[in-house]
Amino acid sequence: MVTCGALKKCSVAGISIKASVFALSQRNGLHRTQAKAQIEKIEFEKRVTFLDFIHSGVKLGLLVAIDMTQSNRPPVNGASLHRYEEEGGNAYEQCVEEVATVMHRYLDNGLIAPYGFGSKLPPSSYTSHCFSLKGCYFSPMVRGAQGVLQAYRHALKHTWFSGPTLLRHIVSIAGSWAATEQHTEKYWVLLILTDGDLSDWDLTKEEIQKTV
Repeated sequence: MVTCGALKKCSVAGISIKASVFALSQRNGLHRTQAKAQIEKIEFEKRVTFLDFIHSGVKLGLLVAIDMTQSNRPPVNGASLHRYEEEGGNAYEQCVEEVATVMHRYLDNGLIAPYGFGSKLPPSSYTSHCFSLKGCYFSPMVRGAQGVLQAYRHALKHTWFSGPTLLRHIVSIAGSWAATEQHTEKYWVLLILTDGDLSDWDLTKEEIQKTV
C-alpha cells in the first residue's frame, strides 16, 4: 500500500514510486491485474482556510445594517419582523445575535458598528437611509452582539418607520470604513438585514462596484 505521506516524501526527494495496480484498483472494486503503475511526479496544493488568514494577521471589522422601513410594519403589530418579543427576540434580533456572536470571535477589537435605514429620526421629517442605531453618527461603535441589540431596541422607540428601502447609502458608508483601512490587513464585513423590498438595486450595484 502506498500512503499519501510516502508519496509526498518521494515527490520531494525526486524518487518515483512503482505500485501494483491491484492495490490501486482493489479500492475501486476492479478485478485483479498483474500490471504495474508508476508514479513519476505528484504535487500537493495547500488550500488556505479562513483561519489561516486570521492566524497570519488579517483583522476583521463588522458593520450591521437593519431595515427599519414601514414595509416591516410597526413593532406593536404581531406580524411585524420588528415585533416586541420578551423571549428569544424577533427575527432581526435573532439574526443579529447569531451572526454577531460568531463574528465577535474574529474582530480585532470586539467592536461593531450598527446602522439602521429607512426611518425618520424625530424631530426631522426626512427619511434617513443610513443612521447610527447608537444615536451618534461620529461614534457609532458598540461592543459585541449585546451592544448591537441594545442600540437596536433603543432606536425602535425613537424612530418612525418610513421608506422606500434604499441600500446604496449603507453600502457607501461601508466603503468609507473600508477605505480607511485599504493599506492594512483589515477587512470589513457588511451584514444587511432586510425584508427584501429593495427600490434602488441598480444604484446599489454601482455603489458596490465603487468599493471593490
